Amino acid sequence: MYLMHKLFLLLLFTVANCTIAATAALTGSGTVDDPYLIQNNDDFFFFANQDNSFLWEQGVHIRLDADINLKTHTFSQAPIAGDPDEDTGFDGLRYSGCFDGNGKTISNLTVDCPSYAGLFGVVSRFGSVCNLTITNADMSCKGYYGGSICAYNFGIIKNCFSSGSVSGSDEAYYVGGLCGYSEEDTSILGCKVDMTVTGMQFVGILCGRNCGTMIDCFSDGSSTGLLFVGGLCGRNSGTINNSYSTGKTSGTGYSNSVGGFCGHNSGIIKSCYSTGNVSGMYYVGGLCGYNKGGTISFCYTSSIVTGESYLGGLLGFNSSGSVDECLADGDVTGNSYSAGLCGFNSSGSISDSFWNMEAMEANVGYNESSTKQGSETNVQGITNDQMHDINTFLKAGWDFVNETQNGTDDIWRMPYVIDAPILSWQRDIPGDITGTYGVDLEDFAVISKAWQSQYTIIDLQTFVQNWLAGLE
Repeated sequence: MYLMHKLFLLLLFTVANCTIAATAALTGSGTVDDPYLIQNNDDFFFFANQDNSFLWEQGVHIRLDADINLKTHTFSQAPIAGDPDEDTGFDGLRYSGCFDGNGKTISNLTVDCPSYAGLFGVVSRFGSVCNLTITNADMSCKGYYGGSICAYNFGIIKNCFSSGSVSGSDEAYYVGGLCGYSEEDTSILGCKVDMTVTGMQFVGILCGRNCGTMIDCFSDGSSTGLLFVGGLCGRNSGTINNSYSTGKTSGTGYSNSVGGFCGHNSGIIKSCYSTGNVSGMYYVGGLCGYNKGGTISFCYTSSIVTGESYLGGLLGFNSSGSVDECLADGDVTGNSYSAGLCGFNSSGSISDSFWNMEAMEANVGYNESSTKQGSETNVQGITNDQMHDINTFLKAGWDFVNETQNGTDDIWRMPYVIDAPILSWQRDIPGDITGTYGVDLEDFAVISKAWQSQYTIIDLQTFVQNWLAGLE
């Protein structure tokens, strides 16, 4: 009896110590004011271990307090909230906590798995990932859902940046540089990527498919796929505002729905632009490949478009969708149904929009069906000189900064160099004194910090001249 009593006390002591060790392995208490801290690689692996999934629960706050280099590791599933088997469904635990990257970097993250490839496999509707940088990511996804930050998102991703590659097989669906699939009632805010992304369907440099809200996002790099391929997003049925893509978009084989910004849109795209070259077979557009019942407004593109059929400087095919106050300023090269603005308008509406006739091989703005005619109101081809003249657009009702006749939303403005209109929210890299999109106090702060080492009195004079030009 005495021996049994001692064994029982020893067992309690061991369990208690194990529990203490598990909760004390990370500094902090998991609250907003006192988050658990990841201070080194050991802390990261402790956090990523599913045995410690209490750290992934709703309301638990994690903060990255040091850069993490994962160069010596290859993960066979997402390190956090991964899928443990090869079934098509997700059988793991979703991440429901609040992860603050704190401006730190996770580098050389390598994941090679059948599906749900990413730092986080699935982020739940209670979860969030913010302020995180991932560099030199190498993601391989053979089946469904791949992204550097998150494979499948039900929550919030905010102020994150990723560089590297996400490689889907020729049978991979929902592949994006940041996120593979973002569900309804989700948010991707202020995120940027410079990624090389490949897959079969729903392929985007930033997001494979978006059903939620994306605001202030940017993509560079390249996307390559067969169906629903975009410079920012492969397919959008949600809302995308104030975002842009400068990446290259390529369709493979008999590809369709390929766009410099979005491959296929049935949602809302507003105040966005694209500049990267676009190539594909069918339904290829400088901004969007196929617009099916979606709304595209206050957007422009200078992307060069090449393909076979249904090609447009702005939009390849518009099916019952609406396009308002948009501009196409790139060349279009193709065979049938190629046009400066919209390759084919079927039961859709296009209004107050322009294409640059001098940038196009053909002088056709749009094609339309004889049985399902769309409507075109004030849709014009214009010259370079007209493109650079604000009055061209004021007459069409476009709302510019420093004028109130067409409204006070200040959607557009003219750049300080002679060029086509740009969106009012566009700006240069801090310290770019040439001020194509304007100069501001942030530029001045950069000049002051690097005075004489990088900037001279000549640079300051250029800054002042552009500052004064912005006040006119």
